[in-house]
Amino acid sequence: MKRFLFLALEILLWVLVVATFMRTVVVYNNLRALRLEIKSIEEDINREKAVISNIELEISRARTEEGIEKIIRETLLFVKPGESIIILDNP
Repeated sequence: MKRFLFLALEILLWVLVVATFMRTVVVYNNLRALRLEIKSIEEDINREKAVISNIELEISRARTEEGIEKIIRETLLFVKPGESIIILDNP
């Protein structure tokens, strides 16, 4: 009877060790996946920041007199003397 109890206790102990190890592995994998997701989101944020800075640069250029003139000429397809209009269609 005593031997049976020790055997049952040993089996229970091994089950607990294996369960603890498996939980550690699962938690590690979840943390690793979250870190990869955070890295991906940070890369997306950096790309969007670059787009925002480009747009802000275009806006600041458009607020000058030359920028306004350029936008009007592009919109109305006017050219200065000696210039040619080249229209590129986006595919």
